[in-house]
Amino acid sequence: PDGRQIAFYSKRDFYNDIYVIDVDGTGERQLTETQSNDKDPAWSPDGILIAFVSNRENDNEIYVMKHDGSDQRALTDNDSNEWSPAWSPDGRQIAFITDRDGQQDLYLMDSDGGNARRLTDDDFPWNDDPAWSPDGHLIAFRSNRNDQVDIYLIRVDGSSIPQQLTHNSEIDQDRAPAWRPNNTDLPGEDDD
Repeated sequence: PDGRQIAFYSKRDFYNDIYVIDVDGTGERQLTETQSNDKDPAWSPDGILIAFVSNRENDNEIYVMKHDGSDQRALTDNDSNEWSPAWSPDGRQIAFITDRDGQQDLYLMDSDGGNARRLTDDDFPWNDDPAWSPDGHLIAFRSNRNDQVDIYLIRVDGSSIPQQLTHNSEIDQDRAPAWRPNNTDLPGEDDD
């Protein structure tokens, strides 16, 4: 979040591990080192924590650790798979995808792992790639709910059904939505 480091995962031996590196390419450090696959790092807005996915207990669960790799702990623990953690702008919640109800649904949980709740509840095969709006009221995600992969929006409070944003043919797929930051000081932007 402060623009000084990048978190990433890499398979350098037999397993994926989480690393950080300074933006000038120096200071690379390995943060996880287990006989499991650790992936999908996501910085908390304050830069103190990193959420990530690991299969340490056979299935994929959401974990969190401090930015230096210490205090690694599971936020989810069940017989299903969880992935794609995304922090809310205020750092109080994490959106994620899970198959705990038999399909890939979008869930929210408090940043300590408590109060998990389902946000999408329908009979469509899968949802993925959650991305919070800068104000924390909406989540963009991709879904194949209309027999094609499109980008949708849903209100975080659950008061809306998913709104389809893109409309593709059966062979096209839209992925990885990312919100433009809510920053009025962007270069080249008019102030009026």
